[in-house]
Amino acid sequence: MGPPRRSAATISIGIMPGTIKSVEQAMRIKGSAFHRRFQEIAMEGGIRIVTWWWTPGGFASRDRAIGGPDTVQGLKMRAADPTFELMLKEAGASVVSMPSTEIYPAMQSGVLNATLTSAETFVSMRIYEQTRYATIGGPNTLWMLLQPLVISTQAWNRLTPAQRQAFDEAADVADAWFAREQEEAAANAAEAFRKAVAEEGYKQASDQAFNTASWAGPADALKAIDKLDDTFQKLIKKYDLKPE
Repeated sequence: MGPPRRSAATISIGIMPGTIKSVEQAMRIKGSAFHRRFQEIAMEGGIRIVTWWWTPGGFASRDRAIGGPDTVQGLKMRAADPTFELMLKEAGASVVSMPSTEIYPAMQSGVLNATLTSAETFVSMRIYEQTRYATIGGPNTLWMLLQPLVISTQAWNRLTPAQRQAFDEAADVADAWFAREQEEAAANAAEAFRKAVAEEGYKQASDQAFNTASWAGPADALKAIDKLDDTFQKLIKKYDLKPE
């Protein structure tokens, strides 16, 4: 999804570190003031968000278990998103940009020490084969990415009320299905890693070793940099969209 023309900074809330903590939370705020404000900003930029699809992920590392910001200092990492890259730099990591297809050989050769990736990519690209430590799954993930189906506002505005209702009803069904798929993807990623490596290298995001609250400083710095509008800042507090 490309950023809307007028609100490129604000729309980045769709991948802002530590804002949405789980698929379950993302589904709970569907239809809320947070969701409505997001939709308003998207439509100002020329698109309407049709589905509310959020993808979980986490850290995969060769060299050390990743917990708080202090554990990424000095690592060469791939984040694939400007907001996450800024956060990692703030924590002392070096950021390496590359497509997801290059993660596996980069981890294998040592060009990368660690990466942030979705649960699905972790399995489909077999990144677990080059991973000694993984922090993925659980109710407090740092990586949650909005990946919706969208439609241009021009096309949406041409639809009849009945057609719009049909879109919304189909989206409700698709959202429930996608949420189940993503919960399963996170579980599959954890299981694939356990089988490939060892139980001791795996950390769930709810474990004490990984505390999303410790990332609040770097994440809040990003919110200031991106200048998220005041409405979003208030809604983040209202819906407790903060790391625990």
